[in-house]
Amino acid sequence: MKNEIIAELMFDSDIKVEKMFHLASMLNFFLERLPDDLEDAFAEDYEEIFSEMKIEAPDGFSAEAIFETICAARKFGFLVEIRTPLLKPSGKRSFSCSSNCCKSKWFYRETLEEIYIAAENWVAQYREEAFRELEGA
Repeated sequence: MKNEIIAELMFDSDIKVEKMFHLASMLNFFLERLPDDLEDAFAEDYEEIFSEMKIEAPDGFSAEAIFETICAARKFGFLVEIRTPLLKPSGKRSFSCSSNCCKSKWFYRETLEEIYIAAENWVAQYREEAFRELEGA
């Protein structure tokens, strides 16, 4: 799937990319230090990111340990934080939402197409759960 199609589908689905890292292209930075944005991401969501990558987080927060763990597991794809607007009940059968109030989740996949598919499934599941809660209230 072409990137322009993925971008269009993400826009139509209210799937927003908050942060995106292509790990293979960043490896040369890892040994010296993590790039600032990537370091912030790991500092804020260390366990969630490694869980999403399906590898055990190294003990201690260091660029070297993160580099070694990612390389040993051969995880060189895309690490992306996705956001979607929170749905707030605004009546018995309706919701309101704002792009200022969002739910987010990290995804790791080898391609952007796989990121889109995983994000679309996550957003669809979130919306289904929100509608079920609204109907049950």
